[in-house]
Amino acid sequence: MKKITFFIIAVIAFVFNSCSPSVEGETKNWDRNINQLLKLKTDLPAYEGLINKKILEAETIFKSAENISDEDVRAKKMRKANNILSYGCIDNLKNMSSKIDDLNKKKREIEKIIKNKNNSKNDVIYIMTLVENCKNAVKKAEKILNKETEDLDSNPCKKIERAFKGLETTYTETNNAISDLKKAHKEIEEKEKKKEEVAKDIKCEYCGTKNKSTAVKCKSCGANL
Repeated sequence: MKKITFFIIAVIAFVFNSCSPSVEGETKNWDRNINQLLKLKTDLPAYEGLINKKILEAETIFKSAENISDEDVRAKKMRKANNILSYGCIDNLKNMSSKIDDLNKKKREIEKIIKNKNNSKNDVIYIMTLVENCKNAVKKAEKILNKETEDLDSNPCKKIERAFKGLETTYTETNNAISDLKKAHKEIEEKEKKKEEVAKDIKCEYCGTKNKSTAVKCKSCGANL
């Protein structure tokens, strides 16, 4: 019991230490975040102003950590700066393209399922609705990415977050539907297989016992089949 308790404490300590920020780790995260955002400005010039604003906000906090002597407190301050660049509006903008790709893959996957012979009429309607939802979510997200500077309003973050959430919600809904439909199709196929096996059974003309199609003699009375 003591060994188990010691092991649990050790695991908790390891997880806690792994999650605790370090000055070195946060410095690497900062360099990576800045490089990603510099590339993002090149890819999406319309959002340069928004990205610069977030970098400036984070930079103010990051630089204020330089004068903190306590390394733990300093690292936490640095992480707070990194979080501004790693979460929320900017992060959604950064990951929008990959989310669009993911949803397009799910759309193609469910489009294949619509051809399954075991779909009911309601299944087909449901799948077609999901396909349209995928198209609409992608269209809204692509509109965000293709925005021109003059088309941006005073708070573009709301539209970015709404489009990104639309991609995530539609992806989850489509993915769950794929799993449910595949499971339902498998159950139908298994039932049909059992029916076929039952239909192949040979009925003994002497005693009426059902035997497997491969049987030569009746399992009940021994008569030739």
